[in-house]
Amino acid sequence: MNVCVIITVTGEGDFEIVNQLAAETCALNAKWMTSKVSRIGEQFAALVLVDIESEKLGCLEDAFRTNYPQLTFSYSEPKVEAAIFSEPIQVTLNCEDRSGLTREINELLTGLEVEVEHINTIRAPVSGLGCSVYEAKMTVRLPSDVTQENLIHQLEQLDNKIRISCD
Repeated sequence: MNVCVIITVTGEGDFEIVNQLAAETCALNAKWMTSKVSRIGEQFAALVLVDIESEKLGCLEDAFRTNYPQLTFSYSEPKVEAAIFSEPIQVTLNCEDRSGLTREINELLTGLEVEVEHINTIRAPVSGLGCSVYEAKMTVRLPSDVTQENLIHQLEQLDNKIRISCD
């Protein structure tokens, strides 16, 4: 019987290690159903949803632990989704930077029960303006009771000079 497991991997490495991990998984006839990989400097983090025969999961854990001692692995079962979400939507938010903005965005998305797949924020000083600008790029899925227009309206309430675009 097959099981699905979410594997979180963190540590020092590059994308070649990701390919090696995928090959280890494939060698046990398991499949990466979806994955997210991020790098900052020499560090990377990956979330991988793996479909594997239950009796081979221990072998995969052993292979990862033995062959990649420089990495940290954790394993968890995915939770069954009760809600139905939209296809992924790319949202870009731009405005003048201010304290607490990222926290307010996260609170708003949590309150609307929006599923956040990815968020990347950047703050950059603009010497000509004498202030900093803020940009958030997000990939989100909306619950069935939240429309794209409603999300944009709610985000616009955070600041009167905010600009939102969706793809």
